[in-house]
Amino acid sequence: MKMNFRQITELLLTTGIMALIMSGMMMTYHFGFNETMLKMWKQTYPVAWAVAIPGIMTAKKIVRFLMGILFKSAPLNH
Repeated sequence: MKMNFRQITELLLTTGIMALIMSGMMMTYHFGFNETMLKMWKQTYPVAWAVAIPGIMTAKKIVRFLMGILFKSAPLNH
């Protein structure tokens, strides 16, 4: 599969945003919780995923929207 410049840029931006979101969630999980919250990790860890997954999906849509404006092409949903 051959990718054009727009697709490569979209992929790199989306991947970078996803990495930032997930690293932020993991850092918060690892360093940001007090002792009581760490004891209840079974309740807090799914919350981090509940926040991260919509963030990742939103980032993908925003990047596609910006690439569409930048390149004046491609629909938002493809």
